[in-house]
Amino acid sequence: MSRSIRVALALLIVGLGLGIVLHMSPSRAGSTSAPAPARAVSGVAITVADMDRSIDFYATVVGGGSENHGPEQEQLNNVPGARLRITTQRAAEGPAIELLEYLTPRDGRPFPPDTRAHDLVRWHSLLLTPDAGAAADRLRASTRATDRPLVVSMSGATLGFRQGFTVRDPDGHAVQLRARYVR
Repeated sequence: MSRSIRVALALLIVGLGLGIVLHMSPSRAGSTSAPAPARAVSGVAITVADMDRSIDFYATVVGGGSENHGPEQEQLNNVPGARLRITTQRAAEGPAIELLEYLTPRDGRPFPPDTRAHDLVRWHSLLLTPDAGAAADRLRASTRATDRPLVVSMSGATLGFRQGFTVRDPDGHAVQLRARYVR
């Protein structure tokens, strides 16, 4: 992945984190609420069935990673007897995507294959890229995506994006890449 794509992804993640921090800040004009317990987003965690397969996919859209093991996950995730393989995929800056593969127990349910965009169980990770077409071409050329990305042009600059696409990772989680209007 090129440096410009990694930087763009990092800026998206930082921007999302900053937006959440500002939204949760009690110093907003007119706010009388107590301080929020969270002040920043460190990252997101996604449970995966096969770590090596998921690393291949996320390395294509995010970048490099590091691996971590630890007994504290049993308590953090409230899964008795849990033993996990944890890998963090991180762009040059900003929050990370943490991949969790449960080695024990192995009886987790798969992502429902018939999940649609408006189902409550469905969510997606949103990443920025300078060129959605080039990112889609890279995914089409790889065997990492479970479906073929279709780039959609977005008319009007209401949200500030010019094109984007959604693709599913090997476990069915949706990942959306968008390109901003260049100003």
